[in-house]
Amino acid sequence: HSALPILIVDWDFHQGNGTHGFLCKNEAALFFETFSPNMYSTLCDDFAPIGPGDAVPANSRRINVRMPSGSSNDDFVRAFGEKLVPAAEAFKPELVLLSCGFDLKKFDTHGDFNVTAAGISRLTRVLMQIADQFAGGKIVSLLEGGYADWPRDAGVAGSAETYSGLSQCAESHVKTLM
Repeated sequence: HSALPILIVDWDFHQGNGTHGFLCKNEAALFFETFSPNMYSTLCDDFAPIGPGDAVPANSRRINVRMPSGSSNDDFVRAFGEKLVPAAEAFKPELVLLSCGFDLKKFDTHGDFNVTAAGISRLTRVLMQIADQFAGGKIVSLLEGGYADWPRDAGVAGSAETYSGLSQCAESHVKTLM
């Protein structure tokens, strides 16, 4: 009896090292992650980071896309379309899991990407299309990161940092899933 083919996506500013380490040599899972080039460590030899313009190695089960500082909605959607979608079509996952790190959002205190709530919705739609096509719509989303916004949100008097960007991204993601 073979294992259920699972697609695990980790969109984040930080590398998903815990998932990365767990999946070493595991061919039953396709792991796709986006992260800052400064947040990478190698835990096993079947993980090779690539840049947004690099080709994905044939039959790769580990797609680790280093996104440059300042990457936008369009940059992330392009990486998903050019790298994740073809790999998912070849792999045909029966379940989609998302490690949903909102520290890729614009103004996050721990990151330097420029993804907005609208971009989160677009990325969510890509995953939903994959889940609908191959997994009967089965998708699980787990919030794993996202921090305060800086500079201060002008709509919140007297605060140095706010969580409005985090809440906007989470709301956009959940509304898109619904």
